Amino acid sequence: MSNESENILTNLCNDNGDFKVLPSCMKYKKLDEENNINACEEECKKCKEDICKECKECKECIECNQENYKETCEKICHRLIKLSTILSDESSLGNRCSYFNYWTYEQLWKKYNSSSSSNSSTQINTCVLNALHKLIWSINESDNVKNNPCYFYFDGTFSDWKNEKYLHDYFKNHDHIKSNGGSNNDESKYCKYVTSILTLYEKYSSYCCTYFFFGHYWDHCPNFYKCNKDYSPYKLLNKLKCHGELPPYPEKLVQSSAIDFYVILKSQMSKFKKLTYDSFYVTTSILFTVLAIFYLIFLFYKFTPLGSFIDRKSHKKKQIKNNFQENSKQKLPSRKLQRGHGNDRKKKIYISYNS
Repeated sequence: MSNESENILTNLCNDNGDFKVLPSCMKYKKLDEENNINACEEECKKCKEDICKECKECKECIECNQENYKETCEKICHRLIKLSTILSDESSLGNRCSYFNYWTYEQLWKKYNSSSSSNSSTQINTCVLNALHKLIWSINESDNVKNNPCYFYFDGTFSDWKNEKYLHDYFKNHDHIKSNGGSNNDESKYCKYVTSILTLYEKYSSYCCTYFFFGHYWDHCPNFYKCNKDYSPYKLLNKLKCHGELPPYPEKLVQSSAIDFYVILKSQMSKFKKLTYDSFYVTTSILFTVLAIFYLIFLFYKFTPLGSFIDRKSHKKKQIKNNFQENSKQKLPSRKLQRGHGNDRKKKIYISYNS
C-alpha cells in the first residue's frame, strides 16, 4: 500500500476531513465524545469486585512499564460498560461491538506510538495485553453487560489492526458511498478513498474467503471483510464513474481461485471426452447440425431482403423467357409463308405453245 493511500485511510475521520458524514466516522465520533474517563471507577463500585481488580491491575501494570496507558484503559473500560447507550442508534450488537473493537485498537496503537521510545515496535507488551484481556472478559461477565457482551482479543500486530480497521470501515461505508456519491465533488473524494482500499482488498481476499466454482463462498473474517462480490471496490469505482475507470473485479480471477475450480474443470473435461467417443452422440450431433443449417438457410431465405431479391430475380428471368416464347410464336406464320413461296419454285411450269 502506498504512503498516499495509507495517509488517506489513517486520517479518514479527521475533523477537517471530507468524510465526516461516513457511517464509520460518525460512530467513532460518538465514542470519542464520551469524555467521562473517570466513570470506570464509578462503575467499578456497581460491578463485581473482580472488575475493580482488573481495572486496577491494568493501570498498575501500565504504570510499572512506564507507558502512560492509564487514561486509555479508563476510556476502554467505561465505553464497554456503556456501549449499548453510546451507540444506541446501532441496533445490531455485532455492529456495535465491531465499531468498539476497532476504535479500541486505534486508541492503543496511537497511544503506543506517541509514548514508546522505539519507533520499530509493532505491538503492545505482553503485560499490558494480559491485563486488557482480563479487563474485557470481566466486564462482559458483569451483570450490566452480560446480556449484550462484546468479546474481542488483542492478538496480532499494529499493522494487522490497522489493515483490519481500514477494511472494516470500507465495508461499513460502502452502501452510503454507493447511494450518495452523486455530485462531482463527492465522486472525486470517494474515488480517492475507494482506490486506496484496493491493495488491502486484494491482499485479504484469499485469506478471508473461500470461493466455489458456481458462485458460493465462505466468509472467514466476518468482522472486517465481506466476500460478496457486490462489495468489490472495482464495482464501486465503476458506479462512481471515476476518472480512469477501472474494470469490474475480474470474474475469471475469482473462479480460478475457487477451491473446487480444478475438480469441476477436470470433471467437465471428462464428460466431454466421454461424449466425443460416443458414436450415437456424434451421429446425432451431426444430424442436428445439418438440420439446423438447412433451417437457418430457410429462415434466411424466407425472412430477409436477400430472399426477396432472389425471388424477384427468378421471377424476372421467368417473365423474360415467357415473353421470348410468345414473340417467337407470333413470328412463326411469316416464316411458314416464306417457306411456301420457296416451294412454289419447285412446282412444274407449264408453257403453252401456239400451234
